[in-house]
Amino acid sequence: MNISGILVHALPAKFHTVREALLAFPDIEIPVENEDGRMVVIIDEAGDQPSGESLMKIQAIDGVLTANLVYQHIEEDVPSESSRPGGEE
Repeated sequence: MNISGILVHALPAKFHTVREALLAFPDIEIPVENEDGRMVVIIDEAGDQPSGESLMKIQAIDGVLTANLVYQHIEEDVPSESSRPGGEE
């Protein structure tokens, strides 16, 4: 599991376009937004790979002024009891 918090600042005139482009990504939430162009974006990706690729894709969206990673938590996926050796099915 990889949870990342990204602060995105978009051109106010392109706020809605950037917002829609962000919501088209899988595993993205925008819990806080302001029509002056600022948004807090949360990415909850499966796996333990850093979200650098997602950050670069966000930075490449037309209208994005800045996108900065402000929080990241990476945790190995824990197998369920039934998938562990000796676990019950």
